[in-house]
Amino acid sequence: MPRLEPVTSAVRPDSEPGARDAEAGSGTGAPSVPHDTTGPPVRDGPGREARAGSRAPGPDTASADYAGDVDLIQYAWIAWLVVALVCFIIEMVTLEFTFLMIGMSSVVGLVSSITGLPWWAQILIAAASALLLLLLVRPKLLQRLHESGEVNKQGIEALLGMPGEVTRSFERGAGEVTLANGDTWTARLSPTVQPRDPDVGERIVVTAIDGATAIVVPAQR
Repeated sequence: MPRLEPVTSAVRPDSEPGARDAEAGSGTGAPSVPHDTTGPPVRDGPGREARAGSRAPGPDTASADYAGDVDLIQYAWIAWLVVALVCFIIEMVTLEFTFLMIGMSSVVGLVSSITGLPWWAQILIAAASALLLLLLVRPKLLQRLHESGEVNKQGIEALLGMPGEVTRSFERGAGEVTLANGDTWTARLSPTVQPRDPDVGERIVVTAIDGATAIVVPAQR
């Protein structure tokens, strides 16, 4: 009879409990479970919620906001220019030197804006310059204006009663005369005398000044 060999089942080494545990620990076994990054909301500040794993505001966001503010400050010179132009236009109507001083201080603010100073420094510089101009420069300008007006008035009063001579024949009561001080004036015959046209060389006397026209009457002979 043939001899029968004992049959033994081959067991894989990896089927042993120790091998399975090693395989699970090495990460080559069952797939790993991914971490949950969508957890419950996390408080990021008063009244604000952020998901777990979201990025909190950092220096980049703050620098972007600051850049926006800087862009607005760079165009502040336009506001100063508009204020200065408006003040100069108003000054041409009022002629009191008040808006002239404010307009000049706005120009100072414009210059400070171009140099890159912050907005609060621009306002302080413009306000200080306006105060100095109103208190120191404006009174002197008003004084000179009044003095020049008085001189002009005295000059006109000096012409009243001054004799002269007709240098261009009158036509319809209007002509030209040369006064004793050498000034040549457009002249008009006074309505208080009989209407007529004085001849060239006839003597006259100034009785009034109407703008740039001398009101004259024939001199008594």
